[in-house]
Amino acid sequence: METYLDFSIGSLLKFEEPNLNTNSDIFDFSFGTAAIICTVVIPLTYSIFLWKNKDQMDDKMFKQKWGSLYANIKIFTLDQRVTAIKILSWFLFRRLLTALNLVELRDQTVWI
Repeated sequence: METYLDFSIGSLLKFEEPNLNTNSDIFDFSFGTAAIICTVVIPLTYSIFLWKNKDQMDDKMFKQKWGSLYANIKIFTLDQRVTAIKILSWFLFRRLLTALNLVELRDQTVWI
């Protein structure tokens, strides 16, 4: 989650001026395409996984294995778990929107 914004920006920059002249360029573009797919799929998978396991999130064994996905968040009640999943999903979606804004609107800076 920490590097999600960096990963998203780097992936989106691959599509600015695709250069497909050499095999290396084609590989680089293919890797960028896979990275873009990952930036969309990872938050969805993350949200679905936590939503399906929301009843187990406070379980000790589940926390040991998957607790880093929702570390330092109160999940004692079912309402807190649902809220945590929504907040974490929104956090990743917001990071993706920030990356899109930084890449696509970087030449249109307006000072207020």
